This record gives sequence, C-alpha cells and structure tokens, in this order.
Amino acid sequence: MWSAVHEMQPEFLIVGGGIGGAVLGFLLTKAGRRVLNLERNPSPQPIARPEILWPETVRFLRTILPAEREHLWLLPVRGLTAAESGRELIRVTPEFFDQAGVQPFSTAAHESRRLLLEQSGCEVLRGVEVESLLQEGNRVIGVRAHVAGEQKEWRATYTIGDDGGNSLVRRECGIPIKTHGVNAVLLSFGAAWPESFPAATVHLWLNARRVSSGVVVCGIIPQPGGRAAGLVAVRPRVLDDATAVNAALAEFASQDPRLVAILSGRSFPQDFIRYPLHFGNSAHYTYPGAALVGDAAHPVTPAGGQGANLAIADARALADALLSGSPSALRDYQRIRRRAANRSLSLSQGVAAALALPDGLIFSALPWGLRLGGHLPRLAGVGLRRMSRAFL
Repeated sequence: MWSAVHEMQPEFLIVGGGIGGAVLGFLLTKAGRRVLNLERNPSPQPIARPEILWPETVRFLRTILPAEREHLWLLPVRGLTAAESGRELIRVTPEFFDQAGVQPFSTAAHESRRLLLEQSGCEVLRGVEVESLLQEGNRVIGVRAHVAGEQKEWRATYTIGDDGGNSLVRRECGIPIKTHGVNAVLLSFGAAWPESFPAATVHLWLNARRVSSGVVVCGIIPQPGGRAAGLVAVRPRVLDDATAVNAALAEFASQDPRLVAILSGRSFPQDFIRYPLHFGNSAHYTYPGAALVGDAAHPVTPAGGQGANLAIADARALADALLSGSPSALRDYQRIRRRAANRSLSLSQGVAAALALPDGLIFSALPWGLRLGGHLPRLAGVGLRRMSRAFL
C-alpha cells in the first residue's frame, strides 16, 4: 500500500461534486486561496433530474458566469400546464410570473457546475474515493482516499463536505442527523424536448388510475439546449414489481396522446433513475476544521425547488465567513444558515405530511388543488414568492 501527502497542500479541501461545492470553490479560488475539489466520479456526469433556480440565485450566478454562455445552462420557465385524462386542470401563463414578480429558471445542472469549475480555475481531481477524515485531537486536518488503486492523503486547513445526503464528512465528524422519509419515489429520465410541445413550459399529467396503480403523476421540465428532464412520482410499494410498473406506465400513457411522446419506449427500471425522498437537518453544520453545505448539511425534497438554491446560499455564506479571517467563522456560518434551512425544510415537511394521508384522500384532492390555484392567482403568487425566498 502506498500513502503520501500531496506535495502542495491546499488551504481548502472540498469533498463532493455538488453545486454548493462548485460555487464555494469558485469564490475561494477567486479570492486567491488554494482549493482542491475531490470528486468520486471519474468524469462529469449528466444530471437527468430537473433543477429550478430562483431569481436571487440567478442574479448571483450571472455576476460570476459569462453572459455569452448563459444559453448553455439557464432557461426561463414561462408557463405550466397540468391535465388529467386529456382535460386541462390549470394553465399558468407568463403574465402570472410577471404579476407575482418571480421568474423561475430551469438549469442544466451539470453545465452550471462545469462552467463554475472552469471559470474559477479551481483544481479538481476525479476518480477519488474519500474513505475517512484525518484528525489531530478533535480537529479535522484532511482526508484519506483511494485514487487509481492507491491510498493517498491530503491535508488542509478546512475540509468541506458537499457529498450529499449520505455525507461521509458528516458521518466522520460524528454530526447527528435525523432524516424523515416521504411516501413517494421519483423516477427521473433525460429526454429531448418534444418539438410539438410549447417551449419553456412545464407539463404535468395526473394519472386517472393513480389510487389503484400507485403511479401518481408524470411531468416534463424544459432544460437549456433543447433538452428535458422527465419525472414520474410513484408510491414506493409499487416498485417491487417491475412488470406491474411497466403495465401501469403503458396504461397511463394511453390516457393522453402527449404522454406517448414522453413515456413510450421507456422501461422500468433500466430507463429511469430512482430518487427516494427524504429530508432532515443536521444537529450542526460545522466541526473544528470542517463544514457542511447543501444536502450534506440538510437534505431536502424537490418541494419548492430549494435544493440547489439552498446549497448555493450556503456556499456564499461559508465563503464570506472563511474569507473574513474571524476566529468564529464556522460558528458565524452556522448561525446565518440554520434559520434559512429550517424555512426551506418546512416545504418538504408539508409535502411529506400530505403524502402520509391515505391514497384515496390525498389523490382525490390533487385536481381540486390545481384548479383552486388557477382560480386564486394572488394566493398562488404568495406561495410562489415564499418558495423563491425561503432559502435566503
């Protein structure tokens, strides 16, 4: 076994390839600090799931990413439709977003991460499997990892975990977290945007047989570059029988000709990425010599589109704290971000509570809820504004 310490030690180690770590690496590198980002995947991975950015996040990213390349990673969402058995339940127009004063954006998550790392000049090592943290006394001083079949160590003043909801950095620091499951699973897939569909418009379909089949809703979200992210929400109980899932998807597609373009030719499980839903808040986000951002600190569900926005806001606050030189930098970061995380998590809590209700009750209420949102645009606008700022 070979073990060595990296010849030029970084000041900051970032473990993981999330958007929060990419923003943090950008801000620290641009401030003249040496940053090393360690990523498990040997090459950048396309991300099939949708990712929504809210206006404050986009305003910030536009200050650090080149305008001429915005079309690669950002697309304004200008509408939404929802239907059941070919009948429209709600139609959201650009005027609704204008009146609410909130413009949602869809992003190509892998492109925004790639551009951030490219623009910052932050050093990135891929194919690195971090296996443990290095500690002296009660302080984290770096990581031990496997790379190219060999063991290697890196030391740094600070180690930041952006390594997801099952964070190794959080676990190695002994930071407790209680997570809560949600009675739903998302099946995600990437696709080309159908040419016959209105551009930049989210489309949702409720399954008329959602109670009996457990396959609840399908959606397709436009992304930059003529791409799309598709989602199917199902009850976890149905996933044990792939044959039944595929039969339910085929029957679902038969309810609306537009669904054929979305679901036809896709087979479970091979054509979908499975995302079990859970959320929680770590007891604290810091440890001597270490900090957590994004899902490593507080995993959220897609409710309210908080994930990427929350991680980027974490990264901005942590960069400010670390660059301040204050001896209380980590405590300052945690104090600033915890209240915002609680607000974001409240959206996941609400969805989890609703999905814990009996199928017949919650699923029968879905079309009524969508219609109500269409009839009460001011109330819907209030909800949209809340989602757009909860993470701040």
